[in-house]
Amino acid sequence: TAQWSNASYVQAAVAITNRTAMQMRDAELCLCPAGDTSSSRRLYDALAAGCVPVIIVRAGGNFFNHVASPSNVSNNAALWLHAQRYLPFPDVIDWPSIAFFWVDTGAADGMTGFLSEISSPAMDASRQMMRAAGRQAFNRHLDTEFSSRDVISSLLANEAVQMARPEERRQTATASSTS
Repeated sequence: TAQWSNASYVQAAVAITNRTAMQMRDAELCLCPAGDTSSSRRLYDALAAGCVPVIIVRAGGNFFNHVASPSNVSNNAALWLHAQRYLPFPDVIDWPSIAFFWVDTGAADGMTGFLSEISSPAMDASRQMMRAAGRQAFNRHLDTEFSSRDVISSLLANEAVQMARPEERRQTATASSTS
């Protein structure tokens, strides 16, 4: 258990937190494995730090396996649908424009190759645009500390788009009930 009454423990914890925040601000890419959900705190921390999130999608999930099948849609389309279903405000935040998605199949060499590809000099301009767009999306839609009205507006705007597409809502509800 945490030793919050121990001053040296608290000082060390604060130092680790500050060092982590500095490293994230200096990084261009931040790995964001899912916690209980795909939109874990790591995702928000990465965007707040101006880092491009690399969202790690578990390939073993029922939703992903069902959607990303050869008889259904490609991996890219499945990742977009994953963002639509599991990330906040998918109708006001264009997640593929601010984050990379990597499907975790359990093969570490696959991740190494993917990270090498997206961190290559050929991707510099794309990463810089994604960093700027991600920071803007965070400030406009997700920052509850400094722009809580914008968060509420984003929620309402997202719901308005959802309500305008009743057929899609029925399909999503049906898919959720069968998962």
